[in-house]
Amino acid sequence: MKITLTPIILFCFLMSHATGQSLVINEFMSDNESRVADEDEDYNDYIEIFNRSQFSINLSEYCLSDDGDLLGKWSFPDQILAPLDYLLVFASGKDKVSPIELHTNFKIDSAGEELFLSKSGQVIDQVASVSLNVNQAYIRLPDGSGNWVKTPQSSPESTNNLANPFSFSHQEGFYDSDFELVVSPFLTDTIFYTLNGDIPTPESAVFNESIVIRERINDPNFFSEIKSSPNQDLISFHAWVSPNENLHKASILRCASYKNGELTSPIYTQTYFVDPDLSAKYTLPVISLVTQGDNLFNEEDGIYVPGVHYDANNPEWTGNYFEKGDDWERDVHITYFEEDGEVGFSQDAGIRIHGGKTRQAAQKSLRLYARSEYGKNSFDYPLLPQRDEDEYKRFVLRTTMGDWGKETMIKDALAQDICSDMELEYQDFRPVIVYINGEYWGIHTLRERVDKHYLASNFEIDDDDVEIKKWTNLDYDNMIDFITGNDLSISANYDVVRQQIEIENFIDYYIAEMFFSNSDWPANNIKVWRQKPSGKWRWILFDLDAGFRSRDFNMMEYATLDDSSITSWPNPPYSTFLFRHLLKE
Repeated sequence: MKITLTPIILFCFLMSHATGQSLVINEFMSDNESRVADEDEDYNDYIEIFNRSQFSINLSEYCLSDDGDLLGKWSFPDQILAPLDYLLVFASGKDKVSPIELHTNFKIDSAGEELFLSKSGQVIDQVASVSLNVNQAYIRLPDGSGNWVKTPQSSPESTNNLANPFSFSHQEGFYDSDFELVVSPFLTDTIFYTLNGDIPTPESAVFNESIVIRERINDPNFFSEIKSSPNQDLISFHAWVSPNENLHKASILRCASYKNGELTSPIYTQTYFVDPDLSAKYTLPVISLVTQGDNLFNEEDGIYVPGVHYDANNPEWTGNYFEKGDDWERDVHITYFEEDGEVGFSQDAGIRIHGGKTRQAAQKSLRLYARSEYGKNSFDYPLLPQRDEDEYKRFVLRTTMGDWGKETMIKDALAQDICSDMELEYQDFRPVIVYINGEYWGIHTLRERVDKHYLASNFEIDDDDVEIKKWTNLDYDNMIDFITGNDLSISANYDVVRQQIEIENFIDYYIAEMFFSNSDWPANNIKVWRQKPSGKWRWILFDLDAGFRSRDFNMMEYATLDDSSITSWPNPPYSTFLFRHLLKE
């Protein structure tokens, strides 16, 4: 029998769908570490409610629950949810209702538990128990449908239809021979792709079901042929020269879906190595960095080239790579492969040039940042197995061109390793192979970055409790003033200073710097810190590339000179002051 929907019948049909079944749980996250914060700047679990009807709905009779209590677990306030609109509810346990935010009186177990949306004691929507990883959401795709998917592409208070998940026939990694890669999207939107690191747009190539991923041994170099330093006669460190041979290469695929010109998926980045001899080529972890080519090599704002900020009259200290700060951070995708080819982690991040004068070198140190705006606010992986740490906010890929004598690439790492059992803050290390946009970029040393996050982690204190001394510090300067006016050979005066300095740390620090004959110190490459508000000052060992230079060099004399007529940078009298006076005790 054919049923004709007259305007009255249609109205009644729509009204019936404007009640219970029109309201659904559309998305939730049970381990929110960086995706969305509440007004207290806390990252809590959340539940998104979606009104999939064409009518406004008053929420006053509705409840949310994570158990069988459908009447009294947590009730919505008297609030209207507009048609096709979204409402974010924090499952924080704070049990708070305000004009700005809603908070339930329960949290969601990240290991999995059922969620219920009910009205007047009747379940109108229910989500099965599901386990989620950090910052992973469980969403209906499309909005309001019966299709549920896990995704890192969360979208609280907005449509899920931009989270089109892809599946890949081959996971990124290492392969012995060419293969056909098939990419399957959840939705039927058009996929566009690039193979050079650029973000895919509707002007990019269309991905038609599959492409061949092949060995690239005969492909010409591209990024490595871009000059990344002045000529050798103008700078101290290794200058750029053409490789003069085809470097080893990986295939880098970036793909995304679009509909009517609008992005409808995350931007997926995959790195594939095809080489029958690759298993014998490397015995180190491999890191693939993928970014828009202009981010690194553009003349105007590329961070890896001399560019517009290079001054021919000051070649040692100018160039785009000497620019610093937020304006000189670029987005990058990083994939970390272990020695056996397994993916350790793969995520979007920020990248900057790191270091001092080595910025002029052809191969530069790189600093990687995990931030919530890139997706995750930490690198959750044991980057340095010697440390009992599997979460990093930042880390450094240190250039191997920092050695002053140019004979070796292990000076600083070796010195740090020798001192690892001393009463010192030191940098752990791990050598890695780096590829940039699919081209071999040489060995780098993965290091902890010496900052408040490093200190907080290693001393198990809060970031806010770390105080790293700047050029001036009132408490430190007052201590120096006290030493200036008081003889430290008098025990009472020495004890005053000892109460402000972790003396065993200071002794070990000076033993190390002097043993390694570090001639780029003590005015340079020095960091001092303490735990606020009144902890003792401690010294951090880092950057000993200028060490190991001469076994005959008199470091005791060098570190105690106070005659400005015969000393200069980096051991002017003010830098030797503290050590000279403490020796009087």
